[in-house]
Amino acid sequence: MRFRIRTLVCGMLALATACHHRSKPVAQPAPVPASRPAEEMEAIGDDARIYYDDATAFTDSLRMIIQDVDTWQSVWVRATRRQATAPPLPAVDFQHQTLLLVSAGRMRTGDEIHVDSIGIRGGQRVAVVRTIVQCQTVPAPAYPLEIVRVPRAAGAITFVERRVKSQDC
Repeated sequence: MRFRIRTLVCGMLALATACHHRSKPVAQPAPVPASRPAEEMEAIGDDARIYYDDATAFTDSLRMIIQDVDTWQSVWVRATRRQATAPPLPAVDFQHQTLLLVSAGRMRTGDEIHVDSIGIRGGQRVAVVRTIVQCQTVPAPAYPLEIVRVPRAAGAITFVERRVKSQDC
């Protein structure tokens, strides 16, 4: 009987020791971070800004990509029709350039809209649009609009919106 108990106790001790024995962990390779496309943003310079107005015929908020002469001519006529004398149509090389039109819709005098930059973000071509709201404005309505020239590239352009208060607030 004692032999059986000793055998049983020894077996239990061996089993308990085996359960508590820890083997050295196998080295796992470090996880490879997901590769994200590089962000390549370029500021829009003053030389790329073709037209700015705040009394346009574009009374709705609008984001437009212009890639041909016919569309450009009709947009230009509409954008400048409230001026006493419309300026001449700026020349655009549509083989190498695209135009972006951004309109803020009805705002107040002093509010602005601008295309700040264009480039690649998260693998997509994006244009960053900044709407600036003044703190103390004249309550007269305004319709800010800007047209900028950007390099032509394949694929769609997504507009990324930023709305900020003026630094004077």
